[in-house]
Amino acid sequence: MIRMVATAVALACVLGAATLAAPEPGGEGGATAVVPIAPVRQPLACPGPLEIPVGAISSGDEVLDSGSADVTYDVTPTGRPVGAGVAVDAPQAVSVERVGTGDIAGLAGVGCTPPAQDQWLVGGSTALGASARLVLTNPTASAVRARVQIYGPGGLAEQDASVLLGPDSQGTLLLESIAPEVTATAVHIRAEGVGVSAALQDSRLDGFTAAGTDWVSPVEPATSLAIPVAGASTDDAPASVSLMAPDGAEVTLALVTEDGPQPWLGDEAVVLEPGVVTEIQVPVAALAAIQIEATAPVVAGARVLVARDAPLDDGSLAFDHAWTGGQDVSETRSRALVVPDADVTLVATSPAGGTFTAEIDGETVSVDLGAGVLASLPGSWEPGTVITSSHAAAWALLVTDADAGFITTVEPVVTELDGRDVTVTVGSYPLVP
Repeated sequence: MIRMVATAVALACVLGAATLAAPEPGGEGGATAVVPIAPVRQPLACPGPLEIPVGAISSGDEVLDSGSADVTYDVTPTGRPVGAGVAVDAPQAVSVERVGTGDIAGLAGVGCTPPAQDQWLVGGSTALGASARLVLTNPTASAVRARVQIYGPGGLAEQDASVLLGPDSQGTLLLESIAPEVTATAVHIRAEGVGVSAALQDSRLDGFTAAGTDWVSPVEPATSLAIPVAGASTDDAPASVSLMAPDGAEVTLALVTEDGPQPWLGDEAVVLEPGVVTEIQVPVAALAAIQIEATAPVVAGARVLVARDAPLDDGSLAFDHAWTGGQDVSETRSRALVVPDADVTLVATSPAGGTFTAEIDGETVSVDLGAGVLASLPGSWEPGTVITSSHAAAWALLVTDADAGFITTVEPVVTELDGRDVTVTVGSYPLVP
């Protein structure tokens, strides 16, 4: 106990807080002080390659095989292995994987994220034909325990999970194993210590045909949100948005395109029951974004589908999909991402309009958002280029392989590190005989 008191006092002095007076042996506890803890940047974690949820099945026919020999996986910049994932000691990193054939054919991109103590993932399903594979990565030197809670259209699932991760390790959890037949999921992960990095692989099949695989990235609850990529939406490939308010809320939704606001729900508010995931289909529109205003914090994500001819050549369709999370647009926050080696388009939107500005490879690029307009900027930036913006807007990179009919998005990661105030109290201790 004496060592603990001495450590607390030393910590307070080093960080500039008021000096705490230690009590006399056997006396009452001493003073209390608020100690500001400076943030420390942790390594970023990338979840690693996609996995086939039910295991690879090989028949010798690439049309029928669940796996694929046509796979490329790239992390920029490079890092060190942590489990099947990668830890990167850099401010920004990205991973993109292309699977040419099989059950998880498509593009899957994700901005690598630092560990966090409290985070939400909105997206995925555990219904028949779908798999939601949660990947938790601990890129630090301390062991961490994380608690996982799953929400769906019926509210909070009865079962949750506790995952213990050792230093520099990774763990996976199939959500269908603890919460089956949940058609739309939102996942809440809370962790001790420095936290964990989380990502969710959402993979779907329509019979034996691929129906989309992508990574779902963490989002933050907010009352003013925008999802930069929530379309295109077509009759054959409808887009949808998933919403969840932990404490309940009323929300108004606006659909915007490069031509301006589009008719949708008007001024009608959508009532979100506490802890209930609500899924709404997006009307037919070209490249589109969704702007969300809520009476209480909400988390959100949109799923966009792209249709292509199925490999069985029977006139049926296969799909790829992309998940994009809602970003807080109520205040200015610095966000950044790394350009992958792919065809990319920068997409941005803001309810406030104005001019969106970003720093790209040392140069300032501006895009006029107008009033409630979505703007897109095709780019030919070199892989590894860092894009940073502090505009109060939602933005992301739309990544496509038009020839194959594949799609994904890469969302920026908040670069600001938030400090924390810790209350330190010198406790009493007994006399030592």
